[in-house]
Amino acid sequence: MFIDTHSHLYLWELQYHIPEAIEHLRENNFSHTIQIGTSVETSEICIELAKKYDIVRATIGIHPCEAQDIPVEKIPEQIAALENMLQTELEHIVGFGEIGFDHYHLSSDASEATIQQWRQIEWFRAQVQLAKKYNLPVVIHTRNCSELTLAELAHSGLSVFVIHCFSEDWSFATKIFDISAWAKISFTNILTYSKSVQIQEVAAKIPLDKMMIETDAPYLIPEWLKWKVSYCEPVHSLHVFQKLCEIRNETPEIIESQLWNSSCNFFHL
Repeated sequence: MFIDTHSHLYLWELQYHIPEAIEHLRENNFSHTIQIGTSVETSEICIELAKKYDIVRATIGIHPCEAQDIPVEKIPEQIAALENMLQTELEHIVGFGEIGFDHYHLSSDASEATIQQWRQIEWFRAQVQLAKKYNLPVVIHTRNCSELTLAELAHSGLSVFVIHCFSEDWSFATKIFDISAWAKISFTNILTYSKSVQIQEVAAKIPLDKMMIETDAPYLIPEWLKWKVSYCEPVHSLHVFQKLCEIRNETPEIIESQLWNSSCNFFHL
């Protein structure tokens, strides 16, 4: 049995094919797909999807690329909106995020980029406090700012978190596990790309119980499907699983069982 631990059914062309995507999951032995919020608005959409489909669970949070354009004066107002969701819809919510840091999408203007970096930090810290208040696992986004991510995670006091869409190296992975023994790393179909040697090395070496799989759909189509489909869907996390079976020593049965157990335990499913 499988769990797609991170996707966005509400984005791009995928939003027009949600019933089919859900059916594909059911046909392929998936127990759940975790729909990830990136703003107040999309967090609400994730909750509505969880209400509509018993296979769906939701997370809520404000993505760093959203946060960087929101003045910090808005933090109390939007944190209150997120907390209201937790107070009224907690049965559908299994995690907080995705939150974190992204220096890839900063403004090309240096002064504006500095403001955006500061906003990302302030929003991250505020959301961490809310996640800790409700004892929720946290989904971390990090891109082009590994040292900042490590420093803020170490400072945050978080213990149960996952680095989603892992695209770092072995050194980063070991530092994550030094921060918390309960931390996880989640692999997407980047793992299937022939150029992703560094990521494949990490996936082959880390303990099996430290990892989960996801798609980040509709992004990151598996390498061998890039010329056949126009978007990724949650069921394509099977390709991540298949790649893990190629590069690891455990049997497919053991890998499948451990991935499912780890994901269930992480999100309290």
